[in-house]
Amino acid sequence: MDRRQFTATLSGLALAPFMAHAQDYPTKPIRFIVPFPPGAGSDAISRQTGDRLAKGLGQPVVIENRAGAAGNIGMEYAARQAPDGYTIALISTSTAILNPITYRNLGYKPEKDFAPIGVIARQPYILAVNPNVPARTLQELVALAKANPGKLSFASPGNGHATHLGGELMKEMAGIDMIHVPYQGSGPATTDLIGGQTTMMFVLASDGTQIIKSGRLRAIATAAPTRAAQLPEVPTFQEAGFPDFDLTAWFGLVGVAGMPPATVQRLNVELNKALADPTMRKWLVDGNQEPVGGSPEDFSALMAKERRRWAPVIKRAGMAGTL
Repeated sequence: MDRRQFTATLSGLALAPFMAHAQDYPTKPIRFIVPFPPGAGSDAISRQTGDRLAKGLGQPVVIENRAGAAGNIGMEYAARQAPDGYTIALISTSTAILNPITYRNLGYKPEKDFAPIGVIARQPYILAVNPNVPARTLQELVALAKANPGKLSFASPGNGHATHLGGELMKEMAGIDMIHVPYQGSGPATTDLIGGQTTMMFVLASDGTQIIKSGRLRAIATAAPTRAAQLPEVPTFQEAGFPDFDLTAWFGLVGVAGMPPATVQRLNVELNKALADPTMRKWLVDGNQEPVGGSPEDFSALMAKERRRWAPVIKRAGMAGTL
């Protein structure tokens, strides 16, 4: 055997376990780590996705909720698992982008610890006000804030939350002074906004649409490039003169860094099949979420773009490394 044959033989032996893994995968149930509690919207989208992945993969996909610390506990746990394709996790705008910048001692690094598989869905935030606020458009609200510096307030589910940072971005771009009022969760924040204790808040389209349609809150603008499907009458920030304003929530699927590339591709194929399922698409659209899909490379590029966009906003707001 000459040297070239010997090298080729060694290479084949080295690749054999990965090739066998790709051909056989999966041979046992897959754990789907969800870093949020049961019953939350993130839990629902995980279960809808997991059910369809299980059908495509021919193995059970078991949802494992590991909530706490704004999703950080579950993501840290997922990052420590074996990179064999039998642990996947739900990642979001907060756990992938915002938390790594706002938290001092995070136990994971998204860009190093996870293998992007694909984006599941995205949805816009809606800027809503208490109905007694004398403003019906974004321009009117900005004018009201400028006429009353430091008197209007915006609520959020907590410091460092996407809605907090959206408010900071709005202050910066509109040149206005508002008071941030953090709460312990979106429920109390929404309740106080309805009750008139605060002026405004960014609410997820999936959470706020029915409240807005009931008249308990008034929608001012959609914080995404396009109007929300269930609130088509609400203009976007871009239409109101803020072309670079974008506050969009998204959920994606990741595996553990170091997974065999063939396994990542298999999971990506099955995810895209799940998102092409008419019943899955209808479920998402009915909940004001847009099915996305795409390649692992698309997802990686999205996360890199989001990091570049939000890091300076968080730093200018004085929130970097404060939690």
